[in-house]
Amino acid sequence: MIRIAFRFDDPSPVSKQHVEEMVFAEFYSRNIPLTCATVPVRPRGGTEIRFTRDRASHYKAMHQAGLMEIALHGYTHCEARSIPDGAPSEFAGIPFARQKSTIAAGQSILEDVFQHPITGFVPPWNNYDAATMDALEELDFKYLSAGYRLPPKTSSNLRNIPLTSRLSLIDKTIAQARRFEMFSPVIVIVLHHYDFDRDPDDPPAKQFDRQELSRILELLLATHGVRFTTLGKLAEEMSPRACGTWNHYLRAQAFLPASARRLLPNTFIPTQKLPFLNFK
Repeated sequence: MIRIAFRFDDPSPVSKQHVEEMVFAEFYSRNIPLTCATVPVRPRGGTEIRFTRDRASHYKAMHQAGLMEIALHGYTHCEARSIPDGAPSEFAGIPFARQKSTIAAGQSILEDVFQHPITGFVPPWNNYDAATMDALEELDFKYLSAGYRLPPKTSSNLRNIPLTSRLSLIDKTIAQARRFEMFSPVIVIVLHHYDFDRDPDDPPAKQFDRQELSRILELLLATHGVRFTTLGKLAEEMSPRACGTWNHYLRAQAFLPASARRLLPNTFIPTQKLPFLNFK
């Protein structure tokens, strides 16, 4: 079985609603679930604009049908500082108490809007640190979804479910997953507004139109052994052992030469052991 979850990053009080409406309609019409990593607050003109129930009106059909899960995507998605490699971060390097209060405030806003517990966290720019994980555990979050890398600490409660692929890598991703299907691959595909409607200051990315998104979803629906899910459901299904398998896999990769690493799958999470890596 191949499990696929879609993570749509960056919906916010000021994001492009026409893109969201198009994406939601394509998923809803095919009964495919979607995890929406939502930013609760965005600064504009010296004030903070908060996510509201009115702003979330286009979420309603999918949310009521049980096809949409809401995750917290930071607080304002504004850079607080850069991590050592120069990448932006809203949380990494910030004191624990401040991280916890900021995450709790964002969680409260989204819970008020959606009248449902928010237990998933997607850090802006996929950057966070061990203090972020500590704060999430204390606030009863169930999972964290960031980038395809080893987390800074192990956790018995917080599931690590990283993004593994993008729309532009669908063909490669499915080919790898089919080749390694016996290891129960989990694929997390990230979407952004700029995949469909790019502003001049957005990251360079391949552009997709509605027809291309439709083609991709139909391709996945027709792929044998695929089951669609959300990050929250994956967190419920993935045991500590399965998460440990993923962590061991990343550690094992680090000890292999680059020529060997290129032969290993890098577009999904293996949740059963790959015996040729011989890790425990």
